[in-house]
Amino acid sequence: MSDIDPTDSTAGGPAVAADLDHDGVDDVQVELLPDDTYHVQLDVDGDQLADQEAVLDRARLDELLPGASDALDELGAAEPTAETPAPGGGLVGDPVGDAEHWFQQALNGFCAPASVAQIVSEYSGVHFPDESAFVRLASEQGLFSVGMDGVPGMTPENTLALLESAGVPASVQVGTPADLVQYLDEGRGILLFIDSGEVWTGEAVEDDRYDHAVVLTGIDTERGVAILSDPGSPDGNLEEVPLDVFADAWADSQYTMIVCDEPPAGDPGAEVVAAAGERPAGQIERATTAVLRGPWALLPVTLPAAR
Repeated sequence: MSDIDPTDSTAGGPAVAADLDHDGVDDVQVELLPDDTYHVQLDVDGDQLADQEAVLDRARLDELLPGASDALDELGAAEPTAETPAPGGGLVGDPVGDAEHWFQQALNGFCAPASVAQIVSEYSGVHFPDESAFVRLASEQGLFSVGMDGVPGMTPENTLALLESAGVPASVQVGTPADLVQYLDEGRGILLFIDSGEVWTGEAVEDDRYDHAVVLTGIDTERGVAILSDPGSPDGNLEEVPLDVFADAWADSQYTMIVCDEPPAGDPGAEVVAAAGERPAGQIERATTAVLRGPWALLPVTLPAAR
């Protein structure tokens, strides 16, 4: 790919990545653009930053990277939009009922255990007023990673492990707005990975990276908003985000979410990790990564949450 000429391009569509030299680090990313061309970024020196980029048509892409366009076709076919209607229109979910379990996280980097605490409160009947018990449990199990900025975070897979070790079975999924509506209608807990900057302040320059975990508690299609229980903002309880902004923020995790297997049963869970220090019976280590054929995988897969 050394003959690719650098060029300016825009971002925001479905993306796949590949490890061409099989060193365990992705060195090329391909993104489908709205005009059905492909934005290719190549990391030549292994620093995980793009050194070369180009916009190619399908024929040229298939010549250079066989299989990339087919992989993007599979991803693009399920790409979410912000226009999926709720059953019968209006509000799905129970944001007001879920609001009683919201709290603001204590420190930057604790959004994932804070979101887990809110879901466990809903499922167990035991209210957790902060994330401290889950930060402790995550630390004991080695579930935190530290980013380049020195801020701790948790991958979706490790967040799932924390939730399940607290007694709430769930799975990591790549979803669509239709999935969100269905799961909210069923009463199942949903934890999402998003780009906080797009939700809180907007981004002058799109960075295509997620850095935050929140709980989705409702979608109101009549008013055009998603309703979040956001531990990272002082105004995060019943936080309303326009659906187009929400879709853009969620897209930066490639629409990654953790979905509880069942709705809350209404009875306190015996396996819940209590704030008093009760140890869990055992950790259920389960991670589901959405993978396309060959070396292609949905992006991003291991970026730590920064908030």
